[in-house]
Amino acid sequence: MSDQLDLPVRQAGVIYLKNMVTQYWNEGEVASGEQPTNHIPDEDRLFIRDNIVEAIIHSPERIRVQLTTCIHT
Repeated sequence: MSDQLDLPVRQAGVIYLKNMVTQYWNEGEVASGEQPTNHIPDEDRLFIRDNIVEAIIHSPERIRVQLTTCIHT
């Protein structure tokens, strides 16, 4: 996460990410051929999986707390 943005802006972004992951991570599993309205695309899931640990390591505590919640999903 970029240090160029103010902490409150980064915190708002990570809370939004946490809420989306918590609510929609498993939404991709629906009945045959139906597309859920707010699912997280596979390429986004892969990006999150590939980068979340590195983001946790290099983030301030306020951001880290929200990111670790995403891992539990």
